[in-house]
Amino acid sequence: AWRTDPPMRLPSPQPYMEGAVLAMLGEIRAPALLIEATHGYLRDRAGFERRMACLDLVRLVGVSGAHHLHTGPAAADIAAAIRRFTSDSPSGDKIK
Repeated sequence: AWRTDPPMRLPSPQPYMEGAVLAMLGEIRAPALLIEATHGYLRDRAGFERRMACLDLVRLVGVSGAHHLHTGPAAADIAAAIRRFTSDSPSGDKIK
C-alpha cells in the first residue's frame, strides 16, 4: 500500500526567502534537466519562470501526464529524456 511521511508535508520552520532561493539557483553552474508534467499542479507559474531564469544551463522537457508521472505510461518518455540529457555534451548554451 502507498504511504507518505506526514512531516514531509508540513511547512518548513525556517523557509528560505525568495531572494535567497533565486541567489542559490543563480550559483548553479552544472547542466540541469527539469521534467515537467504537462498536467501537473504548478500553482505559481510566474515564480517558476523567475526561478528557471536563474539557471544557466537548464533543459526543460514537458511530458504528458500528471503529478505521479514517473509511475505511469510516461516512464519510458522520462527515461528517454534522461538518456538524451546524460549523453549530450554540455554546449554552454541556455536551453529552455
